[in-house]
Amino acid sequence: MTAIQPADVYTYSALAHSNSTRLLQLQPSNNSDATLVGKLSEVRLADKPEFEALSYAWGQDESQPRFLRLDNSSLPISENLAAALHVFRLTDKPRNLWIDAISINQKDNNERSSQVAQMAAIYKTATVVLVWLGESTAGTEAALQFLRDVAANDHGLDLSAGSAGPGWFQFSGRTLKGSHEEVMQIVQSTAKPRLDDIFGRAWFTRLWIIQEIALAKSAA
Repeated sequence: MTAIQPADVYTYSALAHSNSTRLLQLQPSNNSDATLVGKLSEVRLADKPEFEALSYAWGQDESQPRFLRLDNSSLPISENLAAALHVFRLTDKPRNLWIDAISINQKDNNERSSQVAQMAAIYKTATVVLVWLGESTAGTEAALQFLRDVAANDHGLDLSAGSAGPGWFQFSGRTLKGSHEEVMQIVQSTAKPRLDDIFGRAWFTRLWIIQEIALAKSAA
């Protein structure tokens, strides 16, 4: 990765009002690998601007940051955030987003304190809160399918046994025979590695997610 020169680093302008924030207008692209390009604008929440807020985990390894182009300058962002922006970027129109690492000047402690105080109002005002758990792995689809089974079929386990007769159970497309306890052990041993792929992610360790999701009008 080519290092950017100091003159190329994006410089924030101070917010004009204490009760305003910044929105990122993420520019569209048909190429999923294209450089991330956006524009920051100051808005007042009282004016009810339309935007989506991102709920995500910053990530631990910032040794190789990615970059967002803003006004012909470069803003360093985490690899995890860059991955999220590549996924949420639209192909046909700009997308207005509030993202703490971008909307707040992280080097200005006074601004950070002021913006943190407004975060409840920000997430409450957002039309949608977009949840980014991270990039998919080899086990992600299996984990999601398991959760779909759980939602569709009483924890994924059909205790009625149906036409198979007593001692037979249906679970995630499989027919299992044994006592209820034996079958539940199979279910649990199958579920844990799958669910760890989802619930073992850093997003679930953040205390802020309670506020971000609880206040959301809608989450996706």
